[in-house]
Amino acid sequence: MKKYYLPNCNILDITTGKWLKDKAILIEGELITNIVASNEIERSFEIVDLEGSWVLPGLVDAHVHLCHEGGHNLAREFSYAESDIYATLRTAKNLTIALNSGITLLRDAGSFKRRGIKIKKALDEGIFVGPKIISCGNLLTSPEGHVHEIGKEVRGVENCKKAVRREIRNGADFVKVTNDPIGLSIEELKAIVEEAHKFRKMVACHAFTEESVQMALDANVDTIEHGAPFNKEMVEQMKRQKTIIVPTFYCAIETCRDITKSLIKKEELPTFEQWLEDLKCNLPMAINSGVKIATGTDAGNPPLEFDAVIGEIKSLENIGAPPLQALQYATKYSAEACGLGDRYGEIQKGKNASLIVLPKNPLSNIDVLHDVILVIKDGILINPTKLGYPNTSIHHRG
Repeated sequence: MKKYYLPNCNILDITTGKWLKDKAILIEGELITNIVASNEIERSFEIVDLEGSWVLPGLVDAHVHLCHEGGHNLAREFSYAESDIYATLRTAKNLTIALNSGITLLRDAGSFKRRGIKIKKALDEGIFVGPKIISCGNLLTSPEGHVHEIGKEVRGVENCKKAVRREIRNGADFVKVTNDPIGLSIEELKAIVEEAHKFRKMVACHAFTEESVQMALDANVDTIEHGAPFNKEMVEQMKRQKTIIVPTFYCAIETCRDITKSLIKKEELPTFEQWLEDLKCNLPMAINSGVKIATGTDAGNPPLEFDAVIGEIKSLENIGAPPLQALQYATKYSAEACGLGDRYGEIQKGKNASLIVLPKNPLSNIDVLHDVILVIKDGILINPTKLGYPNTSIHHRG
């Protein structure tokens, strides 16, 4: 078991925003075993001097499509039907980009043929180093519903329950359902949530309109993906139910900025522009009211690559979230959205040793997130390689 002693660092208490100055972090295996003063030397540990750096929890991207192409240049050729080997190579690239940017936890919100679960198993076995992954496997949707190409179509309460059990049996860490345009009834949606909760699995729901967001809330889903618009009463319901919003705000911004780099068609642009305006109007209300927000990017769908979570953090800051709150979204609350708040998202004794080391205080300038010195993922020390993948992407229809 590897044992590290990391002295001379400033550690962010992500809950209070206070810096713990001149501390040392002790890591044994995957866990943080203690935080002590820097002069309390542990000679049995390998010493890695952080030389006055600033340390915060590893970043989390709570909405990606792990095995898909994020580069904008393939938007018009995007295909789910490429061979498994090319999808695997693409995923290795995606994981490297994410890890280099300080992301230590990813939530895969749907991949063709349950590839996300297979990749997760390979990482858990140590075949490849990447962020911690949780995956929904096949997402659930109504017949010919949103992205039914990478999911399983369901109809009827009993079939919905069976589908949930099937995905959990096949290794799903959570259940993802799409219901916009609305194709599932409230009874079907409630059945999905109730069945998943029996197995202590969270449910994420893609919802894109006020009606679909309200249905998701009434069904008591755990996270709402993309969701806007919403109103004051819905915000109060979110707070009561502890619902987490994953707005993918930066995705909306970038998609509307240049649709030629995305998958949407020209005639669909007004719908996306309305979504962006709804987010701009509604997110400040959620931020100010204390609704939990998680950072998700929809990376894997053009135009976003797997380092886009920093853009999401900055976009939320630009719309009104103070720097600390924006960082809480990207760490503590996103870990909760992944169902791993007890292990990730904070730097504390007993938590997994997943954190990033920065040269300056990110609360003074959030842009320092681009300058990660060291990534520690489950006790593994990684020097970001900045491999500099070109803007051309691996693509093959095999």
